[in-house]
Amino acid sequence: MCGIFALYNKYDVSQHGANGFPELIKHRGPDESRYQKIYPTQGSVMLMFHRLTINGSSDEGSQPFNSEDQVYLLANGEIYNHLSLELLHKEGQSDCAVILELYLTYGIEKTINLLDGEFAFCIVDLRTQKIYVGRDHVGVRSLYYLKKDGVFAVCSELKGLVGIGNGFDGSAKPVDQFPNRHYGIYDMLTEDFTMYPYETFFNYTLFDNTSISIEDHTVEIGLRLNNAVKKRLMCDRKTSTGTPAIGAFLSGGFDSSIVAALAQDMLSGPIHTFSIGFKDAPDLLAARTVANHIGSIHHEYVVTKEYMLSLLPDVIKQIESYDITSVRASTFMYALSKYIRANHPDIVVLLSGEGPDEASGSYMYFYNAPSDEAFYNETMRLLDDLRYFDCLRGDKSTAGHSLEIRVPFLDKDFLEYYMLSVPPRFKLIKSATGGMEKYVLRKSFDTWKNRNGNPILPSSIIWRPKEAMSDGVSQLGEGTSWFQIIQSHISSSSSNSSSRMKRVTEHSHHFQESAISGIAVEREWYREVFNSYYPGCSHLVPYYWLPRWSYDSNGQPVQDPSARVLSVYRTG
Repeated sequence: MCGIFALYNKYDVSQHGANGFPELIKHRGPDESRYQKIYPTQGSVMLMFHRLTINGSSDEGSQPFNSEDQVYLLANGEIYNHLSLELLHKEGQSDCAVILELYLTYGIEKTINLLDGEFAFCIVDLRTQKIYVGRDHVGVRSLYYLKKDGVFAVCSELKGLVGIGNGFDGSAKPVDQFPNRHYGIYDMLTEDFTMYPYETFFNYTLFDNTSISIEDHTVEIGLRLNNAVKKRLMCDRKTSTGTPAIGAFLSGGFDSSIVAALAQDMLSGPIHTFSIGFKDAPDLLAARTVANHIGSIHHEYVVTKEYMLSLLPDVIKQIESYDITSVRASTFMYALSKYIRANHPDIVVLLSGEGPDEASGSYMYFYNAPSDEAFYNETMRLLDDLRYFDCLRGDKSTAGHSLEIRVPFLDKDFLEYYMLSVPPRFKLIKSATGGMEKYVLRKSFDTWKNRNGNPILPSSIIWRPKEAMSDGVSQLGEGTSWFQIIQSHISSSSSNSSSRMKRVTEHSHHFQESAISGIAVEREWYREVFNSYYPGCSHLVPYYWLPRWSYDSNGQPVQDPSARVLSVYRTG
């Protein structure tokens, strides 16, 4: 995990007050900060890099990388195939250095297609007077850009851009997220900026070969996910005991459990696993079962509702979003990351289970999908929009405490197979008793043995029903779910301003009266806090994440993202 910042000013960097703003993302890289100013034909370019040292511990891994003072690279990411690209790669260098080598050899388009990893980068080429920007296939690594009045800038987080210039009035929208699966070219001479999609699995449609049995799919899925986890154990940094500085988030759901179990099976010593929740939350109990089974060094962080409520403003500021489900889930990941940083500072890399819900259509509302085609299209949409939701949550919640999240389920090779070869009918099995989501994925590990010949996970975990992060950390029972705690707190708070309630009433004319004091108040409060930090940037949340094909008793679309409000919800 690192923080990158680059600013081109047609006139001069100092005139736009950029000095100081790059420091707002220093949490992404506390180990070292480097600044450099370079001069193209007109104006100047300011480069800032904040480093979290994980791979390449020597000075050779420090950025900006440059070639003969003509081409400069800033990169945040992990390039898992850097050694197999058969290019000169110096001992001790960061894996990201290969991006510059590729660019100098092949140019930007081929470079970005050759990379296997998660990345956000910026290349400044004084030879061509152009700035090149690239982001990985699903947007695992955060990246924003600004284009305004002879100024072009990129930054790992929004907070490093909002103060540049004279602020935003919300009309011109000069700042935006840089899209996943794209590269962009900014011409410093003409001030034109053009973005281009590059080839990924999004460019193709499902290859549904009915001759491939579900058993054949399970073999390939298991091998590819195992390999995806293996890649993400790349880590030069060690703990005080000499083991890789890698831990794992563990909720006790299938996704995080299989990632932790596969990693543990490959490591020579026990991995540290971490779970969080209110007392007796389902996730805490299930995670305990998994940790005992795989033999990890497990840490439970039991929190109170008062503490979690107190974190909400800080969470909104850090994740730079007011989306409801993102804020709810981010609060627990943010709190757990804070706990890890304070109590286990040797651990800097956290494996996590994001991705298979989108890829598998395993959110509960998929039981209401009207057709296989609608099911498939919705999974592709969710994956393409991860940069607004789960990828945003994971990257920034961890980076806020100088940690790096790694997500094997979003591996490029795994997704290429899982999205283009595995049909929806194998992903969600419907039955009279409720069915099972992620069926083929779970079945892939139902008989998988670890290196000692024992089941990789208990059957109860492999077949545990889907539970969203913000739900699984909560107790079961009326009024005890995290979303209910939040809504009750905001609705009864003395800070409930009259202007907010006016907006709630105006925006909630189609809701039932009970909803006005719940989800609508929560939504408006999040947005109010967000706007206090990032005025003029509300467009960066393009829509609220909500279940589709789901309706309340009055025939209206469901307005709360929690699965616990759906008729198909069940506990495991």
